[in-house]
Amino acid sequence: MLPQQVDRVEITILIDNVTDMLIQDSPHARRAPSFKGTEMLPPLRAEHGFSALIDIYLNNNSHTVLFDTGASGDVVLFNVDRLGVDLSNVESIVLSHGHFDHAGGLMSILKRIGKPQMPVVLHPDAFLKRWRVQPNGQKIRLRSVEEDKVLEAGAKIVKITEPYPLSGNLVVATGEIPRRTRFEQGFPAHYAESMESFSRTL
Repeated sequence: MLPQQVDRVEITILIDNVTDMLIQDSPHARRAPSFKGTEMLPPLRAEHGFSALIDIYLNNNSHTVLFDTGASGDVVLFNVDRLGVDLSNVESIVLSHGHFDHAGGLMSILKRIGKPQMPVVLHPDAFLKRWRVQPNGQKIRLRSVEEDKVLEAGAKIVKITEPYPLSGNLVVATGEIPRRTRFEQGFPAHYAESMESFSRTL
């Protein structure tokens, strides 16, 4: 399954771990403006998380996919407004995985977009409950995606493990990527709760 060749792709980073108002534009990257007229604008907000808006252009048409949603709705929506991004153009939302720093802003974004049957594309394991186990054995529940709430928000859940085409086959979500190297062991003390056992997050 090969996606179509497109005219261009623009990626807008909505959430990253750091923000820096002093970085200048480059031939390949345009930074958020720091001033409007003679007034200084507030800086973008950063948090432990990631979110990117992907705009694909082909034959004078555009398609928009949101990849991940950051850790919290208030931060990602602040940056959306600060950057002047129109989320009404989003055709689908793809979650790389179910950890809170990539999926925490999902509910706020679904509410902002307000489209019925908005496709939310994710791995089935994104809905597993997740825990951190302290050295003393205490289990701390980590925030996770809740399937019933996503459905209540009017979204259409698309669970995938294999490559899945989006936006008329202009984009392909990879599906599950197996861990095959020794350093891909997951975060120590973090676990996912499966039907079979209380097992290490995959």
